[in-house]
Amino acid sequence: MTTRSIWQFTRRLKKPIVWSDGYINICVSSCAGLVIVFCVIFYFRFQKPLTILVRCGGLVTRNYFIRFVFYLIISVPCCFVLPTLLGGMCYLITSAIYFVAALKGEEWKPAGLDTESQSQQPGPRVLQPPSHPPPRRPIDNSI
Repeated sequence: MTTRSIWQFTRRLKKPIVWSDGYINICVSSCAGLVIVFCVIFYFRFQKPLTILVRCGGLVTRNYFIRFVFYLIISVPCCFVLPTLLGGMCYLITSAIYFVAALKGEEWKPAGLDTESQSQQPGPRVLQPPSHPPPRRPIDNSI
């Protein structure tokens, strides 16, 4: 084969490959969009297993300083390429938020698991009366 025939052969192959890649990308992005919508709708059903998973991770998943370092490391390579610059900036802002939270001493705590264990106890639930009276407006004696 000569160079001219190879060039013509590859020129004929480019069109079907490009169109099929476009169809595949549309299908994959549509499926990814459906997965995101599904996760947003059913977030509360998956919250308990994710909470158990984060709790098993120990210090690595609970500490905000470790999350700050992780997001900072991820943001650096993303800032070098133009198509991923916006995502890299989002990671950089996320790492700054986690850094501020780590400086304030915040830490992840599981939400909702302790209340379920109390509600599963047999017998009636007794509520304690309030220890302080409710606030009242001062009486106006100027009338």
